[in-house]
Amino acid sequence: MRVAPDRGPAQGHDGVDSRRAAALMEETSMSESVRVFALLGEATLRRQLQQAWRGNGTTLCGMHAEGSDSLVEELARVRPDVLLVDAEVDGVRRVVQAAASRLRIPVVSLVRSQQPGFAAVRPLEWGVVSLLPREIDSNGGLVAAIESSLAEAREAQVVDQLEGHFPLSGAFPDAAVFDMRRSLQDASPESKVVVVGAGVGGPMAMRRILSELQSLVVSPVVYAQRIHESLAAPLVQWLEHHTGASVQRAVTGKLEVGQVYVVPTGYDAKIVRRGEDTVLEVARSTGANTPSLDLLLESAGEAYAERTVAVVLSGRGADGTQGLLEVRHRGGFTMVQDRVSSLLYDAPGQARDGGGAIECLPINEIAERIQMLMRPEPAPRS
Repeated sequence: MRVAPDRGPAQGHDGVDSRRAAALMEETSMSESVRVFALLGEATLRRQLQQAWRGNGTTLCGMHAEGSDSLVEELARVRPDVLLVDAEVDGVRRVVQAAASRLRIPVVSLVRSQQPGFAAVRPLEWGVVSLLPREIDSNGGLVAAIESSLAEAREAQVVDQLEGHFPLSGAFPDAAVFDMRRSLQDASPESKVVVVGAGVGGPMAMRRILSELQSLVVSPVVYAQRIHESLAAPLVQWLEHHTGASVQRAVTGKLEVGQVYVVPTGYDAKIVRRGEDTVLEVARSTGANTPSLDLLLESAGEAYAERTVAVVLSGRGADGTQGLLEVRHRGGFTMVQDRVSSLLYDAPGQARDGGGAIECLPINEIAERIQMLMRPEPAPRS
């Protein structure tokens, strides 16, 4: 059964409007149709997707209303490119875990953002690579967001970022890199900043980074994550619960030592000097590419110069490439996540190819490197 995309004008989950979503799907279908298996309990949505996708480059190779062991067996036979699920369907967790851990099928999950606590983002722990709030439903917006997520997820590799230990594959750093590390270690916590940008695969990677910091976040951390703004509050609570770090939704105000600030989709953030204070300015974005990681990184480089630690994690797109290069030019320490540990290497790969990365590291090494550079005490001299 072949289906076609909705052409409505509403925006998708990562600030991509329906025209961009359609373009992503067209790019994919030029080489090969996307084979999608759906586990959705709502009959109206099932019919909407069947109607919207008819005749386009997406093959709906199966659709069920509840999870079961037999469904897992069917997935093993069909081997779709992507599994689309509703997190509230009976038996969904078992199906997602099997698809991710055993079958290595990327999973996109619909969630309800208005659940208590961090329940809306908990499917990330099951192996889901991308989350979409079910509330995006006006003017075809949900269909457009699903299309965009499917195009991204099809390219993702399923990786256990939280527990996996990945070998260091990059070249051994030269003496200048060691000098930069030592200079940052010796700097006072309030004189430096960590800026992290991520897309698909970012939340689990950031959870690992903050977990390995063991609550010792001694400098401000600004974390721009491509996730719908309605999921920002659950993401904040989820990170706090699992890492012990002090995490908050980013708003305009003075950057505080020991605080992690989350910037979701739909908002741009920049760092500016106001007298003796360093301030994070946050405003709703008017552009299509949100959050703008380039803007955030460039402003961090201007405000902190060589006291900037900048990281581009798993995700898609060129946003962050120019910003990382600017931080490096100003003497800051820059890193990207490597291919093996990234769900999507596109964004870190483009940033690395653009010349902005001093180091390309697996997620476990990035966590250790940030921990090293954020030490509250000067490094011992050997």
